[in-house]
Amino acid sequence: MITTVVALVLTHDGDNSSVDSETSRSPDGRNCPSDFPVKGNVSQAGERIYHLPGWQYYDATYPSECFSTADDAEDAGYRASKVQ
Repeated sequence: MITTVVALVLTHDGDNSSVDSETSRSPDGRNCPSDFPVKGNVSQAGERIYHLPGWQYYDATYPSECFSTADDAEDAGYRASKVQ
């Protein structure tokens, strides 16, 4: 008898599978819902950084979470991007 064991490991830099709450929403690729425009991103070093519309890296950022306000992002442990 032959037994086969298959293990599947999925990783994602900034898991966004179920972040919806009163103050945050899951992104759709690079896009956040219009009423949650603040992009929260977890860097490779594990830093939680948020970007506001109009900031230099906003359009290039793949968010882990989307927030309605910068205060909500800060309450969730994110800091403002150093480059604005």
